[in-house]
Amino acid sequence: MKNKDLLFLTETAILTALAVILEMLSGFFIKMPQGGSLSLGMIPIFIMSFRWGLKGGLLTGLLTGILHPIVMPPVIVHYAQALLDYPLPYMLAGMSGVLSGWVHRSLSQAKWNTLMAVFAAAAIGSILRSASHILSGVIFFGSYAPKGTPVFTYSFIYNTTWMLPTWIIASFAVWLILLKSPRVIKSSRKKTVSL
Repeated sequence: MKNKDLLFLTETAILTALAVILEMLSGFFIKMPQGGSLSLGMIPIFIMSFRWGLKGGLLTGLLTGILHPIVMPPVIVHYAQALLDYPLPYMLAGMSGVLSGWVHRSLSQAKWNTLMAVFAAAAIGSILRSASHILSGVIFFGSYAPKGTPVFTYSFIYNTTWMLPTWIIASFAVWLILLKSPRVIKSSRKKTVSL
């Protein structure tokens, strides 16, 4: 049991570090004026959530969200906004682990089944992460909405502009990784959860 715990903590630390590095590199692609960019750091979070289930995804996401504003210049206007835009949304991305059993089972099926499982699981994490950013936008960045545009609509469009490509690219990247090396998510689990 101690060896499994040590493996879990080691993998969490390594994949959190990788997620933070990928977040730093992501800023070179899509970067929004009030914060938000293509988020390649979702790839390690999804991998941990498929490898270890919810505990792996949630912990890796939380640590990534805590470290992100420390290593990169954050956009912070209020402490509650900082929580809604950093630790909470990254942690919510780890909720993709709720479908880790489906992802594991799909590996023994056709590659298109794996694609569907990965995209569906990643959609859960991406939608929940987006919801946190949208809420932050409604509460703290409503003044940026063009005159006559509802604040929710503005925040939804603003955050979807970078979260939708993030979901697609991260899901596709994880799928390609799993096609080449399914052991990336298999070796830590003797038995998959049934979902």
